[in-house]
Amino acid sequence: MLITTEMAVGSHAWFFRRGDAFILPEPGGNASDAALPDADDLGWIELGTIDDWEDTIEDEEEKAVWTPVPGHLVKKRVITTKQGLGIKLTSSQLTPLAIELFYRTAEKLDQDSFQFDPLSGVPRDGWLKIQRYSEQDALVLAADLYVQLKVTGGMKGGGGNLIAPEFKATLLYSGLSTMAMGTPPAE
Repeated sequence: MLITTEMAVGSHAWFFRRGDAFILPEPGGNASDAALPDADDLGWIELGTIDDWEDTIEDEEEKAVWTPVPGHLVKKRVITTKQGLGIKLTSSQLTPLAIELFYRTAEKLDQDSFQFDPLSGVPRDGWLKIQRYSEQDALVLAADLYVQLKVTGGMKGGGGNLIAPEFKATLLYSGLSTMAMGTPPAE
């Protein structure tokens, strides 16, 4: 249940690449739009400390339906024919995943990676797990979303500034994508 009040909300996020193997839930498999790994699977990759986030409705198209009253047309209804969800997450940490996504490597980078080929891959699809908490550490929003994830906005450093990768997730269709508000009710 979500209580309506003013609150500060902190966000946490993890990514699981399409095609990567998971063992939970059993019997395991490979992540895809039809296979969501369990939250406890060790294949989830943390995006780093999330300093800033924003969810937006994107690519929305609407069609107006008009009706005569009596001799001029008045808008009767608006039908949404297309809609998308975008999520931006800015981190204060430069992770191997951020480098992989920005430079679009075909290689799957981790803490042991050294060399990679830039622009040898395309933006990655996979599962984005989001958990957002209030300043009282109460769960406000949880999501498992099948997305295309990339790092946008460039990699800029110098001038004493921290590199702050901006992850951009675009929701892709999966019947397994879900979001929840607040803490689940007690059973």
